[in-house]
Amino acid sequence: MKMNYLWGIVTLMLAVSCTPSHQNRFQLDIQISEAPSGEFVFLAYPVNRKGTWYVQTDSARLVDGKIRFEGEIPGITPAYLSFENMDEVVLYLVPDKMHLRINRSHPYDFTGLEGSLMKEIGDYRAQLGAVPQRLCEKNRRAIGLNERWLQASSENRDSLWRQFMQAVQEFKLEQAVEDSLRMAFITQHPDYAIAPHLLYLSTRVNRHEPQELKALYDRIPTTDGNRIMRELAGIQLAFVTGDSGFEVGMPGYDFTRTDASGNLVRLSDYVGKSVVLLDFWASWCGPCLKAAPAIHEAARKYADRGLQVIGLSVDDDPQAWRKALTEHGLDYCPQVLSCESVNSDALYFPEQADLADLYQVTQIPCLILIDRDGRIAARWQRITPTEEAQLEEMLN
Repeated sequence: MKMNYLWGIVTLMLAVSCTPSHQNRFQLDIQISEAPSGEFVFLAYPVNRKGTWYVQTDSARLVDGKIRFEGEIPGITPAYLSFENMDEVVLYLVPDKMHLRINRSHPYDFTGLEGSLMKEIGDYRAQLGAVPQRLCEKNRRAIGLNERWLQASSENRDSLWRQFMQAVQEFKLEQAVEDSLRMAFITQHPDYAIAPHLLYLSTRVNRHEPQELKALYDRIPTTDGNRIMRELAGIQLAFVTGDSGFEVGMPGYDFTRTDASGNLVRLSDYVGKSVVLLDFWASWCGPCLKAAPAIHEAARKYADRGLQVIGLSVDDDPQAWRKALTEHGLDYCPQVLSCESVNSDALYFPEQADLADLYQVTQIPCLILIDRDGRIAARWQRITPTEEAQLEEMLN
């Protein structure tokens, strides 16, 4: 998603007013006063495509202080409205018509019509008080100093750099205040529709113990209104709580990839049914190709007893990957790329960009055995009689 380099999200939500419209479509009309003529405005929000969350980023140019965004969402969805100077405001989209009014000089202070979300947003605004204003001012100051430093003469650069770093520190201290108030608000209002998204934001700042975050997440009920945001918060939470991981005994990270035949492959589809062997390899890896026949034989031998092999290539050249599948007979099982997206910035969760990184694969070949409960049972480099004995025991 588009965020400024200081990760300065002014977490003050924009109100929406709703008028019945086509199901799953939203139309966001914004009236922005005191905005530069022709300024570009950006809207970024998560969309789920074939089981993976991506960031949809749209842009439009202001005309007479007005702008419109349209798209499709299945329910209340968090979004980020940003401007050319990197001001950014969090808002919520609903599959309806929405009308907002914003003053460009202080976008955290806005007006909109009443609604159920507006009540929650109003309560959160009261909790934050003047923090959004201070965040916006300090963020702008830091950005301005950075721009001055980039253009400064050599004799002024050291002084400006010190001022810039001081401004960044002041901004981060204000973020900590915001985060503390945000966590208190979630604790007081776990039933609010916006609560899971606020928790998502706090999870990303890495200031809290995983157990604290998990306990708060468990207090948030799942409702039709917060379904999407609770799912997103749960995925983000799994990266820090140990609910999923890469070590033996941990539940393996779920993933969705498209295999070489164009079919979707989800690890979670096999949990409860099969023992899964993840085979990390590459077309240029001699030891991987040498180990391949034994893996192929294990897949054949134990298929009827519930073993499912999934190949995950760390190749960055899809053509070389596909060529190796054919030449070495590796298409006997689903084969996917560890890093499927060429643009990791398009992923809503950048942590999911490369499965090899997610599973902490530091050398290949690497085999990760996942039991029927979805937990990592072993990490191997190859299949020898010792590994096969462990596999036999698990399949019994």
